[in-house]
Amino acid sequence: MWKHRYFTYDKYHAPGGPVLFYCGNEGALELFYNATGAIFEHAHALGAHVLFVEHRYYGDSLPFGPKQSFTPTGLQYLSIEQALA
Repeated sequence: MWKHRYFTYDKYHAPGGPVLFYCGNEGALELFYNATGAIFEHAHALGAHVLFVEHRYYGDSLPFGPKQSFTPTGLQYLSIEQALA
């Protein structure tokens, strides 16, 4: 089992409020967490909890570790179909 990195933000979360899901970009989790402002504004307006998930194969979310993830065998799972699944 590999570790999939994620951050949560619950400062504005109200009981029964929605969860806003931010799907990771092509980079480390910190980069898009620290660069977005709109999602925090929406969370405040909606009383939402925010979940940021790092895209696998980027940042520290490497499904087969730093060496094996970028071999031909490891990269077979880096596709649009796999990401959507």
